[in-house]
This record gives sequence, structure tokens and C-alpha cells, in this order.
Amino acid sequence: MTIGTAEKVVSESRLLTLLREDSQSWMTSSALDRPGVTVSCDFTPPWRDGVRKQVKRFTKRARGMLEVLAGDALYSSLGDPAARRAALVAELFRDHVISRNAGRLDVRALQQQILDRAGEPLRFEIALGQPKRDAGGLKTAGPYADLAELFAVGRLVALMESVAELAEQSVSLAVRSGGERFADALITDAWPREAYDAQREQIASFLADKASVTFSDFRQSTPEDPRWPGFYAEELAALPSEAVTSRLHTMVMNVDWDNVFALALHGEPVHGVPLSEALSWWLKEDPARVRTITRAGVSSLVNPRHQAAWREIIGHETAVEDGLAFVSAVAWEATKRYVAIHAADRRVAATESSSIRLTVHEKKDKPAMPAILTLGGKGGGLLSHHVLAVADRKKPVEFLTIAEITARTEAVPVRFAGQGPFSWLDQQPLCFAHGTEEEIVRSIGSAVDPE
Repeated sequence: MTIGTAEKVVSESRLLTLLREDSQSWMTSSALDRPGVTVSCDFTPPWRDGVRKQVKRFTKRARGMLEVLAGDALYSSLGDPAARRAALVAELFRDHVISRNAGRLDVRALQQQILDRAGEPLRFEIALGQPKRDAGGLKTAGPYADLAELFAVGRLVALMESVAELAEQSVSLAVRSGGERFADALITDAWPREAYDAQREQIASFLADKASVTFSDFRQSTPEDPRWPGFYAEELAALPSEAVTSRLHTMVMNVDWDNVFALALHGEPVHGVPLSEALSWWLKEDPARVRTITRAGVSSLVNPRHQAAWREIIGHETAVEDGLAFVSAVAWEATKRYVAIHAADRRVAATESSSIRLTVHEKKDKPAMPAILTLGGKGGGLLSHHVLAVADRKKPVEFLTIAEITARTEAVPVRFAGQGPFSWLDQQPLCFAHGTEEEIVRSIGSAVDPE
């Protein structure tokens, strides 16, 4: 068995904290239904300017910190120009607003990785992102790239532009999304997966200057090791129940429940779990009930005390009982598969790569691998595909889920009606925001620059 700790395979979420509370203000209302604002401005100039400001700060800090370091305390051969440039890049990542493991990063080993590639293009790689999934409207507002994604992509672009400046080399970053990689576990629909990567690449293309940042699916960009199916079957069969239990509450919010219910209502058991006849009939009577039963099932699995309130709200005890049973059973099987996929991947991960690996989850066994804070220091371990951006002229952008926005803020949805990037959003909000329309436009324009 090669199962890692829960922290290595799932993302942080403050939504779990909210659902574990007894507050139920998010049950019967949603911030999505608040009167919103529609904007059609061209935000490209201020967003590009925000990336340039980040690059200026990042490179200045790296140069300043390396200058004050004594001798070879952290780095080797600083008198050699190539080694010094490599140290500058490593120092860039030894910044607490860039890497969550900045204080634990093996920068000497990272410097050597970079120095080994002197005189050739620097290629980086990171696994990040899946289409947004809404968990019945508890988590996000739709599957497509929005302002939170813009922030994360802008952060990656700024990092690569900074590397290019410090290393004086051409730089590229390959971002590998996990949509197809985890499709067997999370029952994700193929079309949003493809659209999501294309949208993120379009965002990167208008933000980048010197560096190249591209997006592709992990499975499509990495040939499958012929041993992988066997490893996956072995891991799945040997998986202990505690490995599922420790991740279940997070994974239930990552399943593509819209796709799950669509398949189940057409008579296709999902992970071998069928819908009861009573629940199937009740959902077919009014398709809008799918979202309600998803919210009820997900929140009641995380906090069983919510179940009584959902019985009263829905007014159909059998639907609530059967819905929770269905969601719980599918989530259990999805979590098993998700963890087994990770374990099987680790067993074939020994293949050497010419790219320098970055991560969003700190790898304790890979101390030279920077763990990037893609939503900045204030975003902590949150990831853009799990949250929405909340813009406010008076403070830096926040990253929250729909339930958190509903329960804890008065922010309103902001929809985009312009051309170019984000024209794909249609009715999905670009973000949420506070203030007058003029203040909202200003705060969205400055959202890419977190400091």
C-alpha cells in the first residue's frame, strides 16, 4: 500500500467548517439569487499591469534576500554567474507569499536542478485544476473559469515571468489538470473538462509576456504506464476504510453530482449504486429538485444534524432518506477510487522528467519541490477551482464558496457581458463583490495584484 496522508491528496476547504456548524442560513437562500451587477469593461490592461507589478515585487525581493545572505549558508558557488542566477530563482520560491513550504524548502537542491539546465530552456510542470463543481450550489456557481481562476493563472504567469527575468533564460510552465485523471472516481463530464483548460490557456495568453504557460489534461499529456491498471486494481482492493473516512467529507463536494444524477435518472447505476424508485420518481417530477437533494445529501453527510431541517424544508421524508443514502454510497465509492488513483500514480511516478516539478500540496518526501500558493498568502491552501473570488475595494480579494458568501457576506453576483476572455461565462458569475457599480469595476480591475 502507498496511501499518503489526507493532506497530500485533498484540498483545504473552509466550507467544511461552515457545514459542521449548526447555522443553516445557507439552506433556504443563496447569494446567487441576490440582485447583481453586470459589467462589460475591458479589464485586460489593469489585469496585465497587475501581473507586471507582481513580477517587479517578486524579483526585487529575491535579489534583496540573496544579497543579505552570508556566504554559502543556503546556496553554493555564488561567485559563479550561472550558479548565482540559479540561486536567485530558488530564492524566488523561498518566499512565504509564494510557497507554503518556503521555510522548509531545500533551496540548495533546487538551485542545482536549475543550474543543471543552464543554457537551455527552463521547463516547469505543475498539476493543478479541474472544472468547478458546485455541490448543489454549496460550493461554486458553474464549471467554467472565472475571476478566481484568473487570479491563480495570473499568479503562475507572474512566477514564470519572474523566473525568466532572474534566470535570463526562456521559461515555460505546463499545467496538468486532473479532469480525466479522476473521471472514474468523480464521474466528471468530458466537455467541461476540455473547455476549462482552453479557457485557462486563453487567460494565460493575454497575461503573459516572456513566459509560456500552457494547459492540458494530465492523462492526455502523460502516456499511461502499462503497469498502472494493475496497480490501480491492487490499491482499490487493499484500501483500508480509514483511508476513505478521512477524506470522505472533502470528496463528497468534488463529485460531479449533476452528471451523477443525470446518469442515475436514465437508469445507469453510478459506482454500482442505483436510485430508489421513490427518489427517481420524485426527482423526475421536478428536475430542479436535483439541486435541492444534492445540497441536502452533501450537507447531511458532513453534518447529520442538518438532516432534520432538510426533512422540514423538503417535506418528503422518503426523498431525504433515500437521497442521503444515495449521495453517501456514491461518495464512499468515489473517495475509494480517488485515493486509489493517487496511490497507483505514485507507484509509476519514478519516471525521470526534464521538467522541474512544482506542486500545490506540499510533498514531505520531496523537500526541493516548491508548494505554490496559487491564491496568494491570504488564500492559504485554497485552490481556485473550489472557490469564487469576492472583490472589495477596501481590502484584497477574498476566496469563498457560495454557502460562505451567503452566510457571511452581503456580496452580490457580478456577471460579465463583454467580449474576449470570460465571454464564455454566460449566466455564471465572474465573481461576487461589494460596493457601488463604480467601486466594483475598480476592485475587479485590481484583483490580479494581491498585495
